[in-house]
Amino acid sequence: MLKDRRYWIYHLFTAATIATLLGIEDRLEGASTRAVLLEFLADTPLFFLVASGLSYLAYRVVKWLNRIMPWDRKPFDRFIAESALVVVIVLASTTVTVAGYRLINDNPFNDNDFAFEINALIMFFISIYMVFVFHEFMSLSRDNHVLKLRSETLLK
Repeated sequence: MLKDRRYWIYHLFTAATIATLLGIEDRLEGASTRAVLLEFLADTPLFFLVASGLSYLAYRVVKWLNRIMPWDRKPFDRFIAESALVVVIVLASTTVTVAGYRLINDNPFNDNDFAFEINALIMFFISIYMVFVFHEFMSLSRDNHVLKLRSETLLK
Protein backbone atom coordinates (compact mmCIF):
# COMPACT_ATOMS: atom_id res chain seq x y z
CA MET A 1 0.00 0.00 0.00
CA LEU A 2 2.61 2.58 1.02
CA LYS A 3 4.77 1.76 -2.01
CA ASP A 4 1.88 2.36 -4.40
CA ARG A 5 2.28 5.76 -6.06
CA ARG A 6 -1.51 6.04 -6.46
CA TYR A 7 -1.85 6.05 -2.68
CA TRP A 8 0.22 9.22 -2.27
CA ILE A 9 -1.22 10.95 -5.34
CA TYR A 10 -4.72 10.29 -4.08
CA HIS A 11 -3.98 11.80 -0.67
CA LEU A 12 -2.42 14.84 -2.24
CA PHE A 13 -5.57 15.18 -4.35
CA THR A 14 -7.75 14.82 -1.24
CA ALA A 15 -5.72 17.44 0.63
CA ALA A 16 -5.85 19.87 -2.30
CA THR A 17 -9.61 19.33 -2.63
CA ILE A 18 -10.26 20.13 1.02
CA ALA A 19 -7.94 23.16 0.93
CA THR A 20 -9.71 24.37 -2.23
CA LEU A 21 -13.16 24.01 -0.66
CA LEU A 22 -12.04 26.00 2.37
CA GLY A 23 -10.46 28.59 0.06
CA ILE A 24 -13.72 28.96 -1.86
CA GLU A 25 -15.53 29.51 1.42
CA ASP A 26 -12.99 32.17 2.46
CA ARG A 27 -13.27 33.86 -0.94
CA LEU A 28 -17.07 33.94 -0.65
CA GLU A 29 -16.66 35.57 2.77
CA GLY A 30 -14.62 38.37 1.14
CA ALA A 31 -11.01 37.27 1.66
CA SER A 32 -8.49 38.47 -0.91
CA THR A 33 -7.23 36.12 -3.59
CA ARG A 34 -3.71 36.42 -2.21
CA ALA A 35 -4.85 35.46 1.30
CA VAL A 36 -6.79 32.51 -0.09
CA LEU A 37 -3.76 31.34 -2.08
CA LEU A 38 -1.44 31.64 0.92
CA GLU A 39 -3.90 29.72 3.08
CA PHE A 40 -4.18 27.05 0.37
CA LEU A 41 -0.39 26.67 0.31
CA ALA A 42 -0.29 26.39 4.10
CA ASP A 43 -3.31 24.09 4.44
CA THR A 44 -2.49 21.56 1.72
CA PRO A 45 0.54 19.99 3.51
CA LEU A 46 -1.37 19.91 6.79
CA PHE A 47 -4.38 18.25 5.18
CA PHE A 48 -2.04 15.84 3.39
CA LEU A 49 -0.68 14.70 6.75
CA VAL A 50 -4.18 14.43 8.20
CA ALA A 51 -5.47 12.54 5.14
CA SER A 52 -2.50 10.17 5.24
CA GLY A 53 -2.99 9.43 8.93
CA LEU A 54 -6.72 8.93 8.55
CA SER A 55 -6.05 6.86 5.46
CA TYR A 56 -3.93 4.42 7.39
CA LEU A 57 -6.75 4.08 9.93
CA ALA A 58 -9.27 3.58 7.10
CA TYR A 59 -7.00 0.98 5.48
CA ARG A 60 -6.84 -1.01 8.72
CA VAL A 61 -10.64 -0.73 9.17
CA VAL A 62 -11.32 -1.87 5.59
CA LYS A 63 -8.96 -4.84 5.99
CA TRP A 64 -10.66 -5.75 9.26
CA LEU A 65 -14.15 -5.43 7.73
CA ASN A 66 -13.09 -7.49 4.71
CA ARG A 67 -12.07 -10.24 7.07
CA ILE A 68 -15.14 -10.27 9.32
CA MET A 69 -17.82 -8.96 6.94
CA PRO A 70 -16.93 -9.38 3.25
CA TRP A 71 -18.93 -7.52 0.63
CA ASP A 72 -20.07 -10.69 -1.14
CA ARG A 73 -21.94 -12.10 1.88
CA LYS A 74 -24.09 -9.23 3.18
CA PRO A 75 -23.42 -6.05 1.19
CA PHE A 76 -26.14 -4.00 2.89
CA ASP A 77 -24.89 -4.90 6.38
CA ARG A 78 -21.34 -4.13 5.30
CA PHE A 79 -22.41 -0.73 3.93
CA ILE A 80 -24.22 0.12 7.18
CA ALA A 81 -21.28 -1.01 9.33
CA GLU A 82 -18.74 0.94 7.27
CA SER A 83 -20.95 4.04 7.21
CA ALA A 84 -21.32 3.89 10.98
CA LEU A 85 -17.56 3.59 11.40
CA VAL A 86 -17.01 6.57 9.09
CA VAL A 87 -19.40 8.66 11.20
CA VAL A 88 -17.65 7.60 14.44
CA ILE A 89 -14.21 8.42 13.00
CA VAL A 90 -15.48 11.77 11.70
CA LEU A 91 -16.99 12.73 15.04
CA ALA A 92 -13.87 11.66 16.95
CA SER A 93 -11.55 13.50 14.53
CA THR A 94 -13.67 16.63 14.66
CA THR A 95 -13.86 16.57 18.45
CA VAL A 96 -10.08 16.23 18.81
CA THR A 97 -9.41 18.92 16.19
CA VAL A 98 -11.86 21.42 17.66
CA ALA A 99 -10.58 20.80 21.20
CA GLY A 100 -6.98 21.28 20.01
CA TYR A 101 -7.89 24.41 18.09
CA ARG A 102 -9.65 25.91 21.10
CA LEU A 103 -6.76 25.09 23.42
CA ILE A 104 -4.20 26.57 21.03
CA ASN A 105 -6.22 29.76 20.72
CA ASP A 106 -6.75 30.01 24.50
CA ASN A 107 -10.45 30.25 23.85
CA PRO A 108 -11.99 26.96 24.96
CA PHE A 109 -15.55 28.20 25.44
CA ASN A 110 -15.97 30.75 22.67
CA ASP A 111 -19.09 29.95 20.68
CA ASN A 112 -18.29 32.65 18.12
CA ASP A 113 -16.00 30.16 16.39
CA PHE A 114 -18.80 27.73 15.58
CA ALA A 115 -17.93 28.11 11.89
CA PHE A 116 -14.57 26.41 12.56
CA GLU A 117 -16.37 23.41 14.03
CA ILE A 118 -18.64 23.15 11.01
CA ASN A 119 -15.66 23.48 8.65
CA ALA A 120 -13.77 20.78 10.56
CA LEU A 121 -16.79 18.48 10.47
CA ILE A 122 -17.24 18.98 6.73
CA MET A 123 -13.51 18.62 6.06
CA PHE A 124 -13.24 15.38 8.00
CA PHE A 125 -16.42 13.93 6.54
CA ILE A 126 -15.34 14.60 2.95
CA SER A 127 -11.77 13.45 3.46
CA ILE A 128 -12.62 10.30 5.40
CA TYR A 129 -15.39 9.38 2.98
CA MET A 130 -13.01 9.88 0.04
CA VAL A 131 -10.32 7.82 1.78
CA PHE A 132 -12.72 4.96 2.53
CA VAL A 133 -13.93 4.97 -1.08
CA PHE A 134 -10.31 4.90 -2.25
CA HIS A 135 -9.43 1.94 -0.04
CA GLU A 136 -12.57 0.06 -1.02
CA PHE A 137 -11.78 0.66 -4.69
CA MET A 138 -8.19 -0.54 -4.21
CA SER A 139 -9.34 -3.59 -2.26
CA LEU A 140 -12.03 -4.54 -4.78
CA SER A 141 -9.72 -3.99 -7.77
CA ARG A 142 -7.06 -6.16 -6.09
CA ASP A 143 -9.67 -8.87 -5.46
CA ASN A 144 -10.84 -8.62 -9.08
CA HIS A 145 -7.25 -9.01 -10.31
CA VAL A 146 -6.76 -12.11 -8.14
CA LEU A 147 -10.01 -13.60 -9.44
CA LYS A 148 -8.92 -13.01 -13.04
CA LEU A 149 -5.58 -14.70 -12.38
CA ARG A 150 -7.34 -17.69 -10.80
CA SER A 151 -9.76 -17.88 -13.70
CA GLU A 152 -6.92 -17.86 -16.21
CA THR A 153 -5.14 -20.56 -14.22
CA LEU A 154 -8.24 -22.73 -14.16
CA LEU A 155 -8.77 -22.26 -17.90
CA LYS A 156 -5.21 -23.43 -18.58
